[in-house]
Amino acid sequence: MTTVLLVLAVATGSFAAASWGLSRFADGGEDDVVRVRFAAPRLPERSLTAPRSEGSVASALRLASALPGEIGRVRAACLQQQGRDELDRALRQRRQPARPELTQPLTVLPIEFGPSSSAEARRFGFAGTAVALDEGEVGAVVSRDPVYDRLAERCDGWMYERARGLQEAQASASRFSEVVDGAFHDELVRLLDDAIERRLDCVRVRYPALPSWSALQQMNEDELLARLRIVPGRVLRGGGLAPSERLVPVGRVRVFAPLGRDRYRPSAAEVRFATAFADCARRTGFERALAAATPRAVVSIETRFGVRADRLRRDVTALLARLQVRARP
Repeated sequence: MTTVLLVLAVATGSFAAASWGLSRFADGGEDDVVRVRFAAPRLPERSLTAPRSEGSVASALRLASALPGEIGRVRAACLQQQGRDELDRALRQRRQPARPELTQPLTVLPIEFGPSSSAEARRFGFAGTAVALDEGEVGAVVSRDPVYDRLAERCDGWMYERARGLQEAQASASRFSEVVDGAFHDELVRLLDDAIERRLDCVRVRYPALPSWSALQQMNEDELLARLRIVPGRVLRGGGLAPSERLVPVGRVRVFAPLGRDRYRPSAAEVRFATAFADCARRTGFERALAAATPRAVVSIETRFGVRADRLRRDVTALLARLQVRARP
């Protein structure tokens, strides 16, 4: 059996040192009792502690984004106490987000609506903005070792037995984040509709073939550039090896470092178009409109999803607390 443990979120957590006791699994009797005794790592407390000014929804989004990392750390601590440090080493290898703001809930950057400065236009063109929004990554573990796989399964069994409902809470947190992020984007677009139209009208002075706003919402960046007959640039992939079982011999476990950050090399024509887009953001006051619309969108989202956010925070916090309880030796 091949186990691929991919840790996809960069998150810090708050687990105090603790001793962990016994867990029985449903596949047998006394011989299948696994003794899992280990100390969880001391981790910064800031990730699960919301700023005092932060609303319920933003706090719940912060918790939801940290949850995969928190669970990964508990799993890594369990494996460490069984003499296997691969997952812990993977978690310690990080590619940080391209911008610190990307870790903040209910936050939007101007570049998410296209390049907003000549510097961004030169660096990212029009189709390279995804590189500017890189959210970061941590390492991964790929196992083709059945002994390691059994240990990982037993650690997961201990964890999900100790905190019954944790898997469901993970799914709920993921759905909540997806729904809220979509609603936040839609609300921003609604509030910015006039500002977006003014910006696009400005761009059409130089690029009259620019499609309507409604048509643009159905296109990606490459499709827009093709419509305007602009040759796109190219993505320069970051270095490193992507996790793959083909690179792991049978019976072995391998830790893969995060891939290096991609870069984007725009074409000259793309830079000219991106520069026009950025100039029009300045001329039409788009960033001022965005700055005014964002807090209004946040208030709307907090009103719509506040009750659901409180319930999610309560459930997930209680489950994580169960993984911090000091067990009897």
